[in-house]
Amino acid sequence: RNVLKELINTERDYVRDLEIINNVFLYPMRTTSVRTDEEIKLLFSNVEMLENLNGKLLQQLQERFDSLAENSLDIAVGDIFVTWCDWLKMYTAYCTNYPHAVNLLEAWKSDRNWASFLSICESDDHCRGLCLGSFLIKPVQRICKYPLLLRELMNNTPQDHCDHTPLSSAFTKIGVVVEYINSKKAWDEL
Repeated sequence: RNVLKELINTERDYVRDLEIINNVFLYPMRTTSVRTDEEIKLLFSNVEMLENLNGKLLQQLQERFDSLAENSLDIAVGDIFVTWCDWLKMYTAYCTNYPHAVNLLEAWKSDRNWASFLSICESDDHCRGLCLGSFLIKPVQRICKYPLLLRELMNNTPQDHCDHTPLSSAFTKIGVVVEYINSKKAWDEL
């Protein structure tokens, strides 16, 4: 139960960070002429889709958790992850684009208009003192974290528990997704 609670809390924090990327950086950038639409797309890739995707995943996890009695050990979320694993392939576009985004941030450092815009955005209280680059890496880190989180859930779930088999399936599926993303990223870097 505590491991699942931690997973949900970290997912909530992650979704909040995606909201910050979109609300504090992406949407304001679209209303200025500091960067072209093409540059904005290269910088942020499909982060809006990821916010939507992970927001729905979080909602399902939270609803399942909230539907159980306070001390119930009958929590089962493996089926949710089995269903969502295929959707998590959407991270491929973001992860393969991420090195290009980092290069853009580096290339734009000397642009005074960009530096001024970025400074205003990064001073937003929601950023908690973090820079845009610190937010942009979060989706790359999160997709790689799911196998670890699922393994921890599996290791803390008795083998005779109704969720052990679905968690095992989800662990295998997310491993395939991460491997797929890594192979596409490696291919893109060639």
